[in-house]
Parts: sequence; C-alpha cells; structure tokens
Amino acid sequence: MVLVKFGATFSDLGDGVFEVDPANIGHFTLLMTALDGKGLLPNNVVHLLSGEVDGNEAQLRSQLARGPYAWLNLTRAVMNHRSGGGLRLLCLMSHREGCLDPVGGGLFGFARTLQLENPSFHYQLIAHDPKLGGDALNHLIQAELSADETLVRYRNGVRERFVLKPCELEEEGPPALREGGVCLIIGGAGGIGFLHALARQYRMLALRR
Repeated sequence: MVLVKFGATFSDLGDGVFEVDPANIGHFTLLMTALDGKGLLPNNVVHLLSGEVDGNEAQLRSQLARGPYAWLNLTRAVMNHRSGGGLRLLCLMSHREGCLDPVGGGLFGFARTLQLENPSFHYQLIAHDPKLGGDALNHLIQAELSADETLVRYRNGVRERFVLKPCELEEEGPPALREGGVCLIIGGAGGIGFLHALARQYRMLALRR
C-alpha cells in the first residue's frame, strides 16, 4: 500500500509515503516514475476529498486542486507510464444532509468526461455520512471497489445509486437545432462523435480544455 499526501513539494518520505502538490502534473509524473521503479504502479486508488467549501475563495481553490486537478494530473501521469491496463479511482467525500458541496457535486460530470475519454479507467464518487469512519468505512471501500456505478450516496446506512430517469415532454416545441443556425458545444477534449454530423448542417462553435 502507498500513501500519498497533498502538500507544496514532491517528497519521498519513506515507508511508502509520498507528498505531492495536487495541481502540479510534474509531481504526479515523479510519483509514477518512483512507483514504477519499485513495481508499484497502482491499479486502484482511494482518494479522500476532505474539507468543505463555504463561499471562501481560498477553500474553493484548494478543493479544486485536490479534486478535479488531482484527478486529471493522476490520469495523465498513469497513462504516460502504462502502455496497457486501466485504473480504478474511488473518491470518498462526506455530504451534508444528503447534499454535496459544489466541487464534490461537479466531480460527477468531470468523472463521466474522463471516463469517456479513457474507457479503461473507472471513476467512482462515494458520498457518505459525515460520521462514518473506522471499520465501517473500510468495509464500504472494499465493497465499492468492485461496484460499477459512478455516483453512490450512503445516507443513514442506506446505499443509494444515481440513475437517469426518462423524462416525457408535455408539449412539442420548435426544434432545438435550427438548420443553418449556430450550435455551441462545450466540454471535453474529444469523444464527441456527433461533431462531424452537426458540422454538415450547422455553424458550430466548440469550446474544450
């Protein structure tokens, strides 16, 4: 088992403990190089996203670095050091009365995008009761490492999973896409297969990372 702490520098602290800056891709590259040299490239990663965002900009920046930036940098570093195989990343975060903070909630969409672009990687978000810990938390981690869902919430001891429910429109309105109109597509660095089809009929603006 390898323990990685977040800090300001890259350090090998010994006994399988490392420190990295979560927003620094170079630190994750150094980490993967060190682990590769020891034959310890990970197949499973458990990420504890701690702390809450209460409208404080400094807290928000810290959570963004420890959440989506860390995920993206870890994904890139693992891909650069592994020619085949995937990675399972399980992120644990606590919820407040069933609700996630803005960064935690936004990670769901980010995880779906990363997984579309890297099909051999599996990202999971597990929202748990704030007081959960010890053996109960360990049992939860073991169970979720073999689960398929991307977003799961534990509330009052009950496991809830996110599912999409079809929505029927009550009235038919004008078409969402007008022939000859302008279509704005945002998000993702690839994997939007319908871009070429749309380009034949619409003027298109695409924003991506």
